[in-house]
Amino acid sequence: NITTGKDTSWLQVEVCREFLRSKCARDEGECRYAHPGNNIQIDNGFVTACYDSIKNRCNREVCKYFHPPKHLKIQLENNGRLNLRQQQQHQQQQQQQRQMQQQLLLTTGPPFVGQPIVNIKEGIHYNRFLPYSAPFVSIVPALYPEYVTSAPLEPILINNAIGNSMPKKPAKVDRMEVCRQYRRGTCSRGEDECRYAHPPTNVVIDKYDNTVTLCMDHIKGKCQRDVCRYFHPPPHLLTRVKQQQAQ
Repeated sequence: NITTGKDTSWLQVEVCREFLRSKCARDEGECRYAHPGNNIQIDNGFVTACYDSIKNRCNREVCKYFHPPKHLKIQLENNGRLNLRQQQQHQQQQQQQRQMQQQLLLTTGPPFVGQPIVNIKEGIHYNRFLPYSAPFVSIVPALYPEYVTSAPLEPILINNAIGNSMPKKPAKVDRMEVCRQYRRGTCSRGEDECRYAHPPTNVVIDKYDNTVTLCMDHIKGKCQRDVCRYFHPPPHLLTRVKQQQAQ
């Protein structure tokens, strides 16, 4: 049994281009393409075969569909059977998917519930659809309207301040800004009074951000280098560095 349904793609037959130019040397009963009459509508090089003609029951005096010859009719019947099998397979797949969704619903409960979301700065609003996902299964809210509810459950707190819920690690203090006036030779404060670094010539100054790297061994009281390339802060700056590291 061949059923057309809404899919008529299997009834499409390509028109012979040589026939359109009146140059086809093959007869209508031999050519693998359609030789339609003047009353047949051609759409993008194809014509639609008459389903009633394939079933040998077309009674129209002037039919707007193509009446295929015997060899093309056999080909169209084969295409129709293949199309029918594909439709049946598609329906079976849809039915299996619905059964999987129903089974999943019975084992896991409703896929969608309404839960309030409490926003500290913006108040309370409700998220009616919290999606439930499972491998290889797609659940659409419209399939289960009876499980959609606005009844509030336990609120979910959302903190707008980024990082407030997680403890912050103390920033590592390993660099110090160099006194710009000291570099120009105009700083009136001494090394033990200035809030910025007065590094000696053996300490490397980063020219991009005007900072020096602190000697961590000196801060811990165990630097044994004769000439250290890192900055040894004086006591008043050393105290400030230790306080910053302790925060």
